Amino acid sequence: MTSGTEDVLDWTVREGRPDDVDALADLKLAALEPDLKRAGVWRPPYNRARFEREFVPTETRVVEAEGCLLGCLAVHPEGDDVWLRHFYLAEEVRGRGIGTRLLTEALASLGPRPVLLDVLTGSRAGGLYLRHGFVAVEDDGVDVIMRRDAPDAPDGPDASDASGAPAVVAAQTRTDSAESTVS
Repeated sequence: MTSGTEDVLDWTVREGRPDDVDALADLKLAALEPDLKRAGVWRPPYNRARFEREFVPTETRVVEAEGCLLGCLAVHPEGDDVWLRHFYLAEEVRGRGIGTRLLTEALASLGPRPVLLDVLTGSRAGGLYLRHGFVAVEDDGVDVIMRRDAPDAPDGPDASDASGAPAVVAAQTRTDSAESTVS
């Protein structure tokens, strides 16, 4: 990462690896601490253990720059649906379009399948999901379950590969300027 007016971040997306679990658990705790505290569910040992238990490297896209892990998004198939889980970005890289691009590419890779996710009630991430066609279907006061129905056109931009399996976003290089205003 460079600094000053030339602040440009070169980042890549790759498949998760088993040895990412500790760094990504740390990232989760740092990224979600304010929202988890506000919701009254800030329990670091439990929050970490839950992430470690649910982490599946092959389902996880990891964002990194210069060897530093900056974020992740897991795509978890469940029957006819797909769940997006563990979508976190480090605070210092939010607002640069990384989350938007990561989510857009993940959704495009899924084909004509309904996609679900949960987001903490009141989290600013909810706006990102609304902009991508998700609607709230359940709210228990802590988590909001959101759903994006399958696109109408199976051969549109959300189409899967010929096998019907979600495509994996791997080792794609991105350059984003710090002036980007999209989350």
